[in-house]
Amino acid sequence: MPLTPKNRLPTHPGVHLRRAISQSDVPHKEVVGAMGISCEHLNAIMEGRESITSHIALRLEKTLGVSAGFWLNSQLAWDRWCRA
Repeated sequence: MPLTPKNRLPTHPGVHLRRAISQSDVPHKEVVGAMGISCEHLNAIMEGRESITSHIALRLEKTLGVSAGFWLNSQLAWDRWCRA
């Protein structure tokens, strides 16, 4: 995993998720349908009110084709920064 410089806030995983959805050919409603979550839950993740769990990471990988490891590493970097 690439290390984020300690003096720079990592990009929140919700920002990555918004980009991935906007760059995909999959409409927002289809993303939540394929993932089996509500629009509210997806929005909460994108707004940083909910974390990306291992279950969500696996669903994102299946739905958007972005590896679960990417999502989990992004969340870990964010969590580490917030706890420092």
